[in-house]
Amino acid sequence: MIKGIFYIEAQGNHEKFVKDSLKVMAEGLKKEEKVKVRREFFDEVIKEGESFSSTAEVDLEFEDFQTYVLSTIKYAPSAIEIREPEELTLSAEEFVRALAEIIKVAKMFYAEYSVGFKFPERHKKVEVGLSEDEIDALRDQDALRAKIIVESKGKSEKKVASDFVNIVSEDVFVNKVKAVKIDDGKEFSGLVGIDAFMYEPKTLIDLSVRHTPVLVEIVEPNEIVLSMLDIQDIGVDLAGVFFEAAQKLVLGGN
Repeated sequence: MIKGIFYIEAQGNHEKFVKDSLKVMAEGLKKEEKVKVRREFFDEVIKEGESFSSTAEVDLEFEDFQTYVLSTIKYAPSAIEIREPEELTLSAEEFVRALAEIIKVAKMFYAEYSVGFKFPERHKKVEVGLSEDEIDALRDQDALRAKIIVESKGKSEKKVASDFVNIVSEDVFVNKVKAVKIDDGKEFSGLVGIDAFMYEPKTLIDLSVRHTPVLVEIVEPNEIVLSMLDIQDIGVDLAGVFFEAAQKLVLGGN
């Protein structure tokens, strides 16, 4: 079980709209399965110029990690305070199941609203391939190893493989990359997969939600251990990613 507080902000041009939207959010949380609302508090509405704003503070209990992460996406808290547990241990299978649900929601959201992310290329070319000594060092530091496969299109197998490696997080160490063409067209349309290491589980979550892979497999370790701060950061990061995507809808960006 995860216990914590969601701080949910609302802004608008009408005071009543701000109040009502926060109440709707709190009521929605009460109706969620595997979520218990222990307490709720609504700040005063503040007027700044022609705009109104307020914050709801909702004390919550989540039955499991998957429920927690999906709630951060749905309710987009601006801040989260985790109170329990101090440490959460998940099997690799549990973590991947939660990832699968996150990816499912992300795909639906991006498809429905035709939004996505643009990934700037790195100025320095990313090197692929790790020596046995480098792999051993990463293992000694409890790095997570995963296989990640995404759908991709481009001019050639070599180009799409290079492009994908170039846009993954700087916190990802790519050991191998492979592209497999599916159709017979002149240009490449198929799958690109990487075997990679990363220090933080949240790096894999961020990569998954931004690139919506068709497959994620955690090779090692067998268990994922999350600190209280890890749980908090994962929730805030997820809320932020979807807020960023939603802003593109509001502002009309790509």
